[in-house]
Amino acid sequence: MVASRAEGYIYSRGFLGDWLLSTMIIVALMIIVSAAYPIIAESSIGKTIREQLDQLLEGADETPLDPISLMSVIILNNIRVAIIIVLTSPTLALPLVIEAFQGAAIGYMISATLYGDYLTASAGIPIIPLVIHYGLVPHGAVEIPAISLLVAPILGVRRYGFKKAIVYSISMLPLTIVMLIVAGVVESTVTIVLILLISIIVAFKLLV
Repeated sequence: MVASRAEGYIYSRGFLGDWLLSTMIIVALMIIVSAAYPIIAESSIGKTIREQLDQLLEGADETPLDPISLMSVIILNNIRVAIIIVLTSPTLALPLVIEAFQGAAIGYMISATLYGDYLTASAGIPIIPLVIHYGLVPHGAVEIPAISLLVAPILGVRRYGFKKAIVYSISMLPLTIVMLIVAGVVESTVTIVLILLISIIVAFKLLV
């Protein structure tokens, strides 16, 4: 039943447009927050995000995670966000707010990397763009469209009607979870390996 609903939505007119628009919300917020980083960083939102990041880093220092545990944490966190979006779908507005916050948080972290003092200039290579590219793109290319799948039907509520939009959003959850599992595996393996390689290259550049 759920599969047929999902298939019916995917083959419906307007699905692709809704999905692309939903994805662009995240991307647009990433760009806007990145551009407005100095203002955001000094705001209460910026402080809240920094506090959450600090707590995560402190927890990681106290209890280092092995690759499997890290993968589990990432996947479960992403699935939790997906379930919250589905549970709040009857409100129509809250899923959009959650999706927008996801985009804003990503944009904030990108800007923190760009503006932060994480690079020794003498390294002589464009390390910051590399970190952003390899730290975000491999899993983000799967994770962002996955979350967008849940919000897409809500953007088409006028076309499908309230009930169908909610049903379609719920029907997208299994596919979204599969995509988030893939994204979590990539983030906890491929992404980390790429960032480690970049770090080794930078260390080598600084030593020679």
